[in-house]
Amino acid sequence: MAGGVAVFSLMATALALFANRALAKGNVAHALLGFFLGDWLFALAIISSGLTLIWLFIRTKTVCRVPAS
Repeated sequence: MAGGVAVFSLMATALALFANRALAKGNVAHALLGFFLGDWLFALAIISSGLTLIWLFIRTKTVCRVPAS
């Protein structure tokens, strides 16, 4: 699951870099699209990392513990 968060973050960073490059060339439409998609991917990365933390917390609370003998 953490790999998915890293992939979303890398894709969002790549889109932000693409948007900055497109903005420097004067292509406003591509820049807006890159910023828009990059923002959504950053939001998706934050949400998925939060869900991963919640899942790990619940999983550690529900693991069957065997008493030491």
